Amino acid sequence: MSLVYRAIWQDDLDSVCTTAASVFESWVNDKKHVPDAVPICGTVHTTITSGSERVDIDIHTEYASDASGPVIDAYRAQFIETRSGGQRWHTTVRTWQEAPRPNGDRTGTAWIWIDVEVVGEVDIRSLAPKAPVLTRDLLQSGENPRIGNDRILVRPEFRQGADAGEQLAEELSRFDRTTPYVVLHNSISANQNLPDNVTFGQIVQAATYAVAGIANVVSVDGAAARALTEALTESHGLWGGALRVYLKDLDPASSSDGWRHRYVTADRYLTHRNTAADIAGRTLGPVSSVRRPPTSFTIAKALLDQLSTGSATDAELLDYADAQLRAAEDENAALREHLRQADEDAQAQALDLEEALEDRLHAITQAEKFARHISYLEGQLAKLGGHDSFADRSNPTLPATAANPSTAAQFARTHLSDRLVIPDTALRDLKVLDSTVNAGSWGNLSWLAFQSLHAFATATAEGWNKGGFYEWCLNSGNPVAWKASPKKLAMNESATVRNNSKLKQCRILPVSTDVDPSGQLFMESHIKIATGGGNLAPRIYFHFDNTTCTMHVGFYGPHKHMPNTKS
Repeated sequence: MSLVYRAIWQDDLDSVCTTAASVFESWVNDKKHVPDAVPICGTVHTTITSGSERVDIDIHTEYASDASGPVIDAYRAQFIETRSGGQRWHTTVRTWQEAPRPNGDRTGTAWIWIDVEVVGEVDIRSLAPKAPVLTRDLLQSGENPRIGNDRILVRPEFRQGADAGEQLAEELSRFDRTTPYVVLHNSISANQNLPDNVTFGQIVQAATYAVAGIANVVSVDGAAARALTEALTESHGLWGGALRVYLKDLDPASSSDGWRHRYVTADRYLTHRNTAADIAGRTLGPVSSVRRPPTSFTIAKALLDQLSTGSATDAELLDYADAQLRAAEDENAALREHLRQADEDAQAQALDLEEALEDRLHAITQAEKFARHISYLEGQLAKLGGHDSFADRSNPTLPATAANPSTAAQFARTHLSDRLVIPDTALRDLKVLDSTVNAGSWGNLSWLAFQSLHAFATATAEGWNKGGFYEWCLNSGNPVAWKASPKKLAMNESATVRNNSKLKQCRILPVSTDVDPSGQLFMESHIKIATGGGNLAPRIYFHFDNTTCTMHVGFYGPHKHMPNTKS
């Protein structure tokens, strides 16, 4: 079982358990329309249909009290969804009320704790964890939700003006701050590139919903962003419509600390309504999972466990212990698998880095060579009357970079459509790729790959006859040629994949009916955008049609959709 979201906060409610039970019941009924009433202490099992999928629902609630103890009451509710594929989502809410302190406070501190866990066939690295609606409902039902000395914003804040920016900088650099902040710069110029059906306010709201309970979301205007940047220094600042995730322990005096606070340029998150939310969720989900409850939870848990085992027989106690042990073993197995995947991913990324360094050294050598050649040519031009004597016959310039994979695909379809065909159905889960840490580098590499495929098709139409795409990349010397290496380019799949009907079926991909009347074709040639990145590492599957000299892309998306024997 993998923990993907955790929120723990305190409040001044005087009846937190009663409030939580009521909110939980409403959330369950709104979420899945569960027909049975949810008791404050009991069990409900039902089966519902969600779309075409059968979902088993298990609900367990427990309530216990001790009027004379340091914790006067405690409540625990579990909502478990088991889907037809065996995937299980487990949402748990725990609340407890501490006894009033001797200083005369009317009520003791109220605590609320929400966990979301998942087990089964789920690729954790592709998830962008988001807060359940239950979190927002409980926050809105509270009186003063906070984490330590940090207030929890139930709604996004919109800060305007230099004074507001300076005040935000003070909040972010406070040494005892523990709550992360997601800050977005509301830039008029950057927002001009928003899709027609999306507003900046909707992006901010989606991000707020995603990180409810674990971070605060703030939008700043230009004056506030400038003041914030001036106060925190450029290494920790914000400009150009960007988004930044400010973790705790921010040190504006250390420029090397800036990398910890993730910076996302406007062109990477303004493309879709939910990209900012996905980025924030994926960044802060792992951070939230390390939060630990206060010491009073030990007493609350003992109250609830006593309720579970207080009147149990020895056999029931053994069954309870066995169930707890099995759950711990499952969690350990999941952790070991995640560790193995992380180790494989780290090794693959090390290979990517090694190749990138080799490419950089080669590029530096080539640049020096070209610089010398340009210097010589400029001298020759000067003798012939200078640059102005030659007409500029250059072609329209293509975009130099692509902010993310979605942009790379858009550029390819806009600028390269004369030789490159990419149907809508070939594009898979690009929004997921857009929200990863690697979105920038994967976007640029994908754009280079698309240009390479297009350049080969053009070269073939103009007479290239010295081999296929691999040979062209290896020998043509074209500046956009993809690296001809087995780690980066495969023209064939393994015999195991070709002979496995399930694996082969994944590679029956869309193609123009001009190529095949069925509109589908088995494609095995593919470009590997990255080795590191696990199941999210992008792949581009393609087929070249010699008759028309057109390149057809049948798939562009995460590697997980093209499983092999190692998957």
